[in-house]
Amino acid sequence: LYSLCTVGLYKCLLYLDSSSDVARVGLSCRILNLAVFGDGALSWYKKVQLSDRVDIIHDRRNKIVNFHSLCPMSLIRSYVEAMKKGRIDIIPYKGLEFENSAQVEAAGVTWLEVCNLADATTCAYAVDFTYRRETLDKFFSDPKLAITSSIAKVEYQTEDEFGDQIWDTIKFKLKLRPEINTELEQHRLSIQIIGGKTSSQIYMVSFHTIHPKYQIHVQVDDHRMPIVETKETFHRYHAFMDSLNKEMKVRMLVRVKPDGSGPLGEMCGCC
Repeated sequence: LYSLCTVGLYKCLLYLDSSSDVARVGLSCRILNLAVFGDGALSWYKKVQLSDRVDIIHDRRNKIVNFHSLCPMSLIRSYVEAMKKGRIDIIPYKGLEFENSAQVEAAGVTWLEVCNLADATTCAYAVDFTYRRETLDKFFSDPKLAITSSIAKVEYQTEDEFGDQIWDTIKFKLKLRPEINTELEQHRLSIQIIGGKTSSQIYMVSFHTIHPKYQIHVQVDDHRMPIVETKETFHRYHAFMDSLNKEMKVRMLVRVKPDGSGPLGEMCGCC
């Protein structure tokens, strides 16, 4: 009887796709608190999992979907608190999708780092640079090919000289191009930046990958540079390339901050 009741409870909790709602159930009484926040919760979720594939998503409305089927509630709590404190905007239309608890933990650690670096003028965005499956298949079959990601767009709210609210739009693409004259076949990462000519001011931009198996940091001091060549190179067996092929995306935290030089004047077409 105990086993049947326990299975029924955890099946009901899985039907509650919002992890926030599950947390509220756990706060309703002492017994349910142990069921939701106890150490054995994850093992029970795995036993009663209704299918092999469950969507684990943090959507743009800040709804945490099915995290409780993948991670302990203590990790979810730290993740949510850091996300709110860091004031991070989720850019992908479908939200941030996760495959495993290591990806959630990597994101949570990144949000905590943002909290430590946060200031009033810096905006942070969670961005997925995505790729088509057929494009990746061609790329990995021919090491001489280059590849470009989808466009990711962020918007920074600021004021003009009259005190009116305006939005500066900046777009990014990731590029991987083959390195020439190297013994090992490698590709160099570069970043294309679009929007420098139309922005109201100069922005410093930093890119920080969000992944449990590798870390890449790129700092750009002036976003008006159309192409930023990074020092990062990857051979085909690097964790970056392996995850790109499997996940079809590169997830990054993008931080945007005015450089403090003030408004830009009128720019001619050659600037």
